[in-house]
Amino acid sequence: MRQTVTSSAIQLLKSSTMPHTVRIATQAHELAQRIRKRIQAEQLADGTFFMTEAQLAEEYGVSRTVTREAVSRLQALGILEGRKRKGLLVRHPDPLRLLSNSLPSLVGSQNDWRELAQLRYALEVG
Repeated sequence: MRQTVTSSAIQLLKSSTMPHTVRIATQAHELAQRIRKRIQAEQLADGTFFMTEAQLAEEYGVSRTVTREAVSRLQALGILEGRKRKGLLVRHPDPLRLLSNSLPSLVGSQNDWRELAQLRYALEVG
């Protein structure tokens, strides 16, 4: 018999067994994905001011630590650019920059060459 796991059960499991830093990393990853999807859904132009980190934390109901980590991830991908006292700028990243940011993690993985070949194929073929 197959058991269904509810999202509340998953949240309980995460909160009770995961170390604090792992929970922050998981929440930051989820927040970064939500921000990225929002930028795409609203079709925000390159150079558009988005929000401040404080506004993001309040709107999404997460801590500033989680927000900073999510923003840091998006900045590393070239999707957001921070401006002191002004907020975050939306950026449309250059594919070559994305590739250069992705290569270290691909080469360090277990399936290095297969993943690298898949990435190359995706970039060349589209």
